Amino acid sequence: MTPTAAGCPVNTLRHRVSLTETLRDPSVLPNLLILGAAKSGTTSLHRYLAQHPEVSMSRRKELAFFTRDDWQARLGWYESRFPAGTAVRGESSPVYTMHPAVHSPAERIHSLLPGVKLVYLVRDPIERLVSHYVEARADGFESRSLGRVLAEDGKRSMYVCASLYSLQIDEYLTYFSTDQLLIIDQSELRIARADTMRSVFSFLGVTPEFTSPRFDRTFNRRQEKIRPNKLGMVAYRRGWAPGVLEPGRPLQPIVRWLLGKPVPSPRLAPDTRAQLVELFKDDVARLREYSRKSFSTWSV
Repeated sequence: MTPTAAGCPVNTLRHRVSLTETLRDPSVLPNLLILGAAKSGTTSLHRYLAQHPEVSMSRRKELAFFTRDDWQARLGWYESRFPAGTAVRGESSPVYTMHPAVHSPAERIHSLLPGVKLVYLVRDPIERLVSHYVEARADGFESRSLGRVLAEDGKRSMYVCASLYSLQIDEYLTYFSTDQLLIIDQSELRIARADTMRSVFSFLGVTPEFTSPRFDRTFNRRQEKIRPNKLGMVAYRRGWAPGVLEPGRPLQPIVRWLLGKPVPSPRLAPDTRAQLVELFKDDVARLREYSRKSFSTWSV
């Protein structure tokens, strides 16, 4: 596959790696990475996988370990995130598939975890872009309108780069074999969750029939996003907000109102949507060819 997203910015991550510590204990290193894409159901899948008795997922979801320039010096810290002896040990870091806005860590991952299984959740690239933008607004990282972002950044936008799925796959297949990569459409996880989880468990080599009441939950939904006020920022920094904002908690609507304001989803003008369709169509065509999935619900 040939990359098609030239023009995205490359950060300062060094591309070449030389792994100096080769005698790591494989029983305490992850053998599963959920690569992304951001806003495609990675939080839900991370939590579903954690229910399986043969699977241990990192307590903190997004370790982003391989994007750090000091990653080799922190291998001991990384190992400590995973309990020894569990059949499958995994983490989920959508930042691993935002190349080249965030340089792909595929080579670094391969140097430490050559046999790792890779799961890549994808979603309608335009819907994913909008949801990614809404989260950035809610987290205070983005103040511009989406129209302004696209006008000013174009292909340089992180939101665009993260929706170029074939480009991300190109990076990983440079180092990993195709049988190490599983691609899942978010709609499969949403509509046919039981079947999708069986497929994931089979791919990982654990008991595929396992199920859990937690599989009925959906996590980190766009409509739950709020942009925190000063009180909300204090609650987030001290770790209170995730618990009190969880759906079903007593007084949750009142607490949300006290901590911030909802972030509405922007409506795309027809010409903006047409621009995005044109931008993503070749990448999606290559994804369909590679994955042999139709992605029939997508707008591209």
